[in-house]
Amino acid sequence: VVRVAETKEGFLDLNDLEKKLSEARGKDALLVGCFSAASCITGVLADDVATTLLLHQYGALSVWDYTSA
Repeated sequence: VVRVAETKEGFLDLNDLEKKLSEARGKDALLVGCFSAASCITGVLADDVATTLLLHQYGALSVWDYTSA
C-alpha cells in the first residue's frame, strides 16, 4: 500500500501520484489505484477522469468507491 498526498485544498495530488507510479514502474507488480470519488465529510470530489487517465498511462488499474459520492 502506497499513500498519495493531498493538496492543501484536500484534492488528490496528481503530481505525487505520478511520482509514485513512476517509482513503481518496472517492479513487475500489478499496480492498482483505489480511491473514494468523494468525501462524505468535506464534500470534496475527486477528479476521477484525470486520475484514471494517469493510472492507465502507467498500466495501472483504476478502482473507485462511489458510495459516498
